[in-house]
Amino acid sequence: MPRLTITVCAAAVALATAAVTVPSAGAQPVPAEAAAVGTFADVIDRTGTPTAADPGYASRLSPMVDQGSYHGHGLPAAGDTGAYGGFTGPWYMAQEYPWWMSKALTRIQLKDAETGEVLALPAPKTHSYPGRLTQRYVVDGVTLDLTLRFTAQHTSFVVADVRSDAPRRLTVSWTGELMRPTAEPQKSAMSLAASRTGLEVRFKQTKGANFYADGTERYVVTHADAVATTVSGDSYTTTRRDALAVSAKPSRLVWTESFTFDEEERAAGRAAEQAALDKPQDAAKSADGRWKDYVKRATTGVAPEYHRVAVKGVETLVGNWRGPGGQFANGGIVPSMSHRYYAGGYWPWDSFKEAVGASTFSPELAKSVVRTQFEKQISTGNETGMLPDVVGYRDPATGSGHSNLRNTKPPLAGWAVWEIYEKDQDKAFLEEMYPKLVAEHAWWLRNRDHDRNGVLEYGGTATHNKTVGDARLSAAWESGMDDLPRFDFGDGLEALKNVDANGNHVGWSLNQESVDLNAFMARNDHALAQIAEILGKTTEAESFRAQAAGLDHAIRTTMWDPATGYFYDTRLGTGKPLLGPGKGIEGLVPLFSGTASQQQAEAVRETLLDPTQFFTHVPLPPVSAEAPSYDPDSYTRGSAWPDQVAFAVDGLRRYGLSNDADRLRTKLFANADGLLNGDEPIWEKYDSATGAGNNTGNFSWSAAGILDMLQGTKADARAAATDLSIAAAPAYPGGPIAAPAGGTTGTTTTFTNTGRPAVRDVEVRVTAPAGWSVTAQNTRERTRIPAEGTLTTDWDVTPPVGTEPGWYRLRTHADYTAPDGTSHRVTSALMVQVVPASPTGSAQLSDLTWTRAANGWGPVERDTSVGDAGAGDGRPLTIGGRTFAKGLGMHADGEVVVYTGGHCSTFTSTVGVDDETGDAGSVTFEVRADGKRTAATGPVRGTEPARELTADVTGAQFVSLVVGDAGDGKNSDHADWADATLTCSDGGSTATDRP
Repeated sequence: MPRLTITVCAAAVALATAAVTVPSAGAQPVPAEAAAVGTFADVIDRTGTPTAADPGYASRLSPMVDQGSYHGHGLPAAGDTGAYGGFTGPWYMAQEYPWWMSKALTRIQLKDAETGEVLALPAPKTHSYPGRLTQRYVVDGVTLDLTLRFTAQHTSFVVADVRSDAPRRLTVSWTGELMRPTAEPQKSAMSLAASRTGLEVRFKQTKGANFYADGTERYVVTHADAVATTVSGDSYTTTRRDALAVSAKPSRLVWTESFTFDEEERAAGRAAEQAALDKPQDAAKSADGRWKDYVKRATTGVAPEYHRVAVKGVETLVGNWRGPGGQFANGGIVPSMSHRYYAGGYWPWDSFKEAVGASTFSPELAKSVVRTQFEKQISTGNETGMLPDVVGYRDPATGSGHSNLRNTKPPLAGWAVWEIYEKDQDKAFLEEMYPKLVAEHAWWLRNRDHDRNGVLEYGGTATHNKTVGDARLSAAWESGMDDLPRFDFGDGLEALKNVDANGNHVGWSLNQESVDLNAFMARNDHALAQIAEILGKTTEAESFRAQAAGLDHAIRTTMWDPATGYFYDTRLGTGKPLLGPGKGIEGLVPLFSGTASQQQAEAVRETLLDPTQFFTHVPLPPVSAEAPSYDPDSYTRGSAWPDQVAFAVDGLRRYGLSNDADRLRTKLFANADGLLNGDEPIWEKYDSATGAGNNTGNFSWSAAGILDMLQGTKADARAAATDLSIAAAPAYPGGPIAAPAGGTTGTTTTFTNTGRPAVRDVEVRVTAPAGWSVTAQNTRERTRIPAEGTLTTDWDVTPPVGTEPGWYRLRTHADYTAPDGTSHRVTSALMVQVVPASPTGSAQLSDLTWTRAANGWGPVERDTSVGDAGAGDGRPLTIGGRTFAKGLGMHADGEVVVYTGGHCSTFTSTVGVDDETGDAGSVTFEVRADGKRTAATGPVRGTEPARELTADVTGAQFVSLVVGDAGDGKNSDHADWADATLTCSDGGSTATDRP
């Protein structure tokens, strides 16, 4: 490999700014350390070392990103000595997609200057604070403290303080290696180059899978001291020219790391970069001061027990903030830095929810988020006023992975602008945004009202949806709720052409007027009326109020079902609620908009707080837990979105139901894994039965909803409050509660007085389906329970022999008397799974009763391939020309689960992509025993022969067969499990212990 060495005198030469005076022996003098930013250590776990350049579909790592930067850093994982001395990464954006550049690009190394002995760095003590990362290493009497912050949008800086028990001189160097993508052309996109002040990572023009570079990008490491750099292929070493004299008084080293997309950005950032090198203490003070202000604003009016989750929300939104770049003059907030496809785009309703959340700690950031979304508002043609469904860093004309003009998202812009205005009273912002909001409003009325009755429908654009099928899919996407049951195409749901007065095709609408869309528009209209009033546009304000009143009336009278006490969509032209799809989360939006009558709101409250419907372990799944399609782990049919809880909390408060709003919020915080007190990131969704985070972490609209619903919790603290829970030991951690028919399941109820005064005459009961036996094993009554007191009762629950396998609900309620003498009841529920008999001998899975079957296309088929979307339309299982009589036909992403009761030892199968796809398709096969992977294939492609797969499932209660999409989408991913066989002993049901 060719080697290049450059030696320089000082960083100021390259930066062409004021000269830096560098002490020859002791580096920069160290001032008194600034005070810590609050007491919020490790709110989000930022440890972890990347193992590949591609973070994958949804990464578990959470690097720190600040100031709208397109790069970030993490903390080294314990035991990964190859990352010690550096901050992991950088993580960076290849314009629209996230990647890792290195395991740890700038790892500092210390060596005794006299003896040449290397000071091998031990495992560090690491911490993450709001806006900074810290590491401490202690070795051979030397203490090394590393602190990383951001000083500007494109620049992070590291301060290294080194001290020694005894005076000595150290040779200081930095080293690192590139982590390249595995596929071309992106594999060859980067190269290392020595610079006069450190190191450059240069990019060449590249357009690859999930990777863009214009060839002008640079990642630049700049040292304050004189250094020499040697590059060898993908690795380098930078060495400080002079040995560093250290003693009990710390000596300081400083360097910056900047990631820019072009020379204009580099020129604009040089002053901030040089300032951090010259006076790092001032740069640190500025960064810490900004974060201190964020934290203060976000926690003002928030109950102390929620301060930590509030800070987690702030860190999440700031981490997803991307400043100006590409086709945007403003900065926005992306949904999640952790997701391949969510890290580089802006969606309207995401952005508006994020803006409301950001306004709690930075109204200026909130305004920027709104401005970014409106930069790409369509200004010509039929779609004038529309906000595209998603926009990204790149101009779609040059190729972009984030551009969709087929549909938009629900109208929340006016609400967001008004909420921001209420934070800082910036009338100029209202004046700026008002004409844009009016244009969007007019577009909705013009292009999404098929029968011109003022009530809207979801749909698609005329120019980008050529067929009815295209328009149907776009309409579901436009709702933001994707494939909820109300968008199941069938039972009369169609897409209709909308035409203007001249007969021109202006768009598509479903023949279904959606309650959430019209309630969102009603709240939007109310906000526009308020904005117009502030701006002195009285006539326009009256018009918007009239339109809001019309929508409110239509929703109250045509979308309300008195018998079920809930709101529903209506079929176009019928004026009657559409009850077939069942209750969905959309029915709560009329409370958020203030549309519902008080009586209607109280009826909806009963539904939302019913444990058998929406008051699940994590509350408010997209569909009622009573719905046949309910699956607590499903993306759109069971997992709970925190932003929807925020809408419900806002709505209940509007109707004076603050206590009920508190119950929703409290249950979310208590049961969403790691949210309140742990260091888990904030997830997009949470399994409504277990609380496990779903889909992707570091999710912005969840963080925004949490920040919004926390406002005023300090004032909401109630004098009396109670909670009731019911629990049972799962079959395995995170698994279901298995209840064998005829066997006893132990459950426990816990009544807690969470308020200040005592409550009296407490009585707890548990009810089960007819024919089940329920027996209390200890006391279920208590005369008095003081503040923080509990009543814990153990129960034995037995489903009768012959109970059909499936999910069943145990209900519990506690009656008590409050201090004022009024009677109250608190309820809860628990879902248990009655399991079939466990298999015996050699058992084919296609002959067994499954406890779960989910598929990415059509149903899972028994003894045939998956075929097409219908049931029973598969073909003989065929892999690489071999035909099999038995097995399962699946499609990515899919899962089949069987109950084994601890009686099986081995699973075997011949697996592969079915020949019906030709040479298309790429899948992964995985076997899990009680949720833990015991065998996996890695990617299997349509051109490959069959593979043999064997898994040890000894002692497992449940065995799962999981099919993934191999990371490249799920088209043609027809996955066959041929001869899928369990080897088992004699089966038998056993009792389940209490938790």
